[in-house]
Amino acid sequence: MTFNQAIVVFANESDSGGGRALASEWRGSKLRVNCVNPGHTATAFNDYRSTKPVAREAAVIVKYALLGEDGVNGRYLSEEGQTPW
Repeated sequence: MTFNQAIVVFANESDSGGGRALASEWRGSKLRVNCVNPGHTATAFNDYRSTKPVAREAAVIVKYALLGEDGVNGRYLSEEGQTPW
């Protein structure tokens, strides 16, 4: 799958409607639009106050970016799977 075949929307709770709107717009196409929350990640932004390294949390995002045409669409996802927002 190429980047053109997958759209990953990074969102937080304040933008919970954006992912669904995009997913609805692209419904019926080969694109999958999902909001992915990688979790609290150790970065300079939070002074590395997390036990989860960037590489581990990036893997969560990549996992969903590589979904095939039969993958979920219009969902809010995390490392554990679907998140009920």
